[in-house]
Amino acid sequence: MSCTFYKKFSVYIEQDWTQVESHFMEYEKIRPPNSDPSNLIQKLDLALSSLKTNSKVYLVGDFNLDLSKACSDKLVASFSDLLASFNFVPLISQPTRVTHSSSSIIDNIFTSNLSHHISGILLHDFSDHFPIFALCPNHCFPIPTAPIKLRRNLCPDSLRKINLQLSVQDWSSVTTQDNINTCCSTFYAILFYILDSVSPLLPNPNRTVQPMDDHVDVLIPFQITLYNNYQKF
Repeated sequence: MSCTFYKKFSVYIEQDWTQVESHFMEYEKIRPPNSDPSNLIQKLDLALSSLKTNSKVYLVGDFNLDLSKACSDKLVASFSDLLASFNFVPLISQPTRVTHSSSSIIDNIFTSNLSHHISGILLHDFSDHFPIFALCPNHCFPIPTAPIKLRRNLCPDSLRKINLQLSVQDWSSVTTQDNINTCCSTFYAILFYILDSVSPLLPNPNRTVQPMDDHVDVLIPFQITLYNNYQKF
């Protein structure tokens, strides 16, 4: 099944609103811990109001609003009620951040897609927040491909050839311009023509996956222990 992509949707990220061209919204720290949650609720209301009827959207991230306090905290209740009013449901119901003295459900996946989902928490954590996931077997979401990283082979021989061509280049088409914008455009056009002729951009053949740091190996069993202690209560 194909998905419809909405070209404009405003989201609240680190106190700034940006345009996201996607059906699937992914946030990192959707609300900073010390910011006013009522501001998020107000702007999220405006953003969700712009969605088309029956649209299927996913809101993912660290909301810094503990859903376990929905019955005792008015702001959390307002946040939860707002999402419910637009037919958004949370897919995560267990604590995503557990310490020695507290547990909270601040990371979540909210969706207006009411199809069956398989969702949960991964105990292998790289920080004090557990990773969360959700699978929708009845829908196929396009997986974005990572952009190919290009680089120039600026070896000593290439640099020598570039310097030589720059030194013999006729720059009169640049120096005689009266308009600064035209002057800059002409200069960069000549510069990149020389670069591309001597050392064109090519895919990076040495692209490697960054190995896991040693301190992450230490964090994983520590976070699992905290979660297991939480489950005993």
